[in-house]
Amino acid sequence: MEAVAIVIDSLHALISRKVAATPGGPVSIIAMTYEQARLGWAAVASFGGLLSANLAVFNLLPVPPLDGFVLLLLGFEGLIRRRIDARAEYLVKVAGFVILMGLIVSLTFNDVANLILHGTP
Repeated sequence: MEAVAIVIDSLHALISRKVAATPGGPVSIIAMTYEQARLGWAAVASFGGLLSANLAVFNLLPVPPLDGFVLLLLGFEGLIRRRIDARAEYLVKVAGFVILMGLIVSLTFNDVANLILHGTP
């Protein structure tokens, strides 16, 4: 639960602009895991827990196709007491998926470019 609180506090600090965002992709995650491995297995396990908490919190954001969007959609459908058109829901989820994959590709490209130019992701 402490890891979730850390992630939520960090997200709040990002939104309120108390800290600057330094996004990283899969290459950055691998590099951070390597750094933790140099400290020992306890550090790797702790980092893995923090990473899992981070994924859990971000999965609950109301962004299609994440679970938070599904919960928001279910709540909206409960308010209007009818189902949203399945085709419209599908298109919104596909669009969200494409945007999320584009973000991941962009972050990975940025990580690789930093690795080539600066030697660090």
